[in-house]
Amino acid sequence: RVRSFTPGPFQHGVRDATLDSDEILGPGPEVYSLGPHEGNIHELQALEDSAFFDILTPPYDPETGRDCTYYHLAAGRGNGSFVLMPVELRDSYMD
Repeated sequence: RVRSFTPGPFQHGVRDATLDSDEILGPGPEVYSLGPHEGNIHELQALEDSAFFDILTPPYDPETGRDCTYYHLAAGRGNGSFVLMPVELRDSYMD
């Protein structure tokens, strides 16, 4: 299952986001692509044994504004609007 959100403003330590799509993919191989703006915050949920292969191009680069941020879905506001709270991952490495 893939839910994608379009990011809104980041204010007071949280980000507003709008739900763009909520899709169940599979069971066969699927390709799912995201652009740099609309739907670029995404949640992946395995509904059965799954593999996920992520290709990022260009790669994340915090120095040029292409950082990777993980969020917790803090609250729903209705009408497809949500509040996302940034979280820090422990024991995680991304290069």
